[in-house]
Amino acid sequence: NRYRHDEVLDWIKTFYQPLSERITPIEGEYEDFQCRICQWVICKSCKQPLQEGHDRKNCEFIQNQEKIEFLKQHGEGGDIAQCPGCRTPYQKKGCDLVQCVIPGCCKWCFKCSALQVPIDIHGMAWHRPTCEHYRPGDPAQVQASEKCQECNRLQRRCDQPPALKVPQRFDRSEY
Repeated sequence: NRYRHDEVLDWIKTFYQPLSERITPIEGEYEDFQCRICQWVICKSCKQPLQEGHDRKNCEFIQNQEKIEFLKQHGEGGDIAQCPGCRTPYQKKGCDLVQCVIPGCCKWCFKCSALQVPIDIHGMAWHRPTCEHYRPGDPAQVQASEKCQECNRLQRRCDQPPALKVPQRFDRSEY
């Protein structure tokens, strides 16, 4: 069987068009994509088709590890830390108070990856214990505050952040 020339051209145009023209964003918590041709849903983090048992936390962890390795090899030097809100890796020099580049995420301490709002409200004991900015305090004396986003989210006083297995990084079990 020989295909007609126009059928072959249509097939090529359909399957070899740029990816951005073949996928449609899916609104929702994960902002995945769906292929307009085959209807598969594609994970935004790992760019693989979603299948039963797909572990989003694992693919996010792997993607962030790849970013960390890239920064180690091609970055400007300096420490690498992860945002406690979205786990995005950062490399920086200078001030330890960092504003996440992801809109609406958070401010955090670069040295220990602790959220800045609880530190501002509850005190320096809300840095991680391994942080150079940590100052011991009596958490029993600290009350929940309406000004603290974490206290509001939990509907109680937020906990002091625990030490991380690897300073400034989130282990697979800490996602």
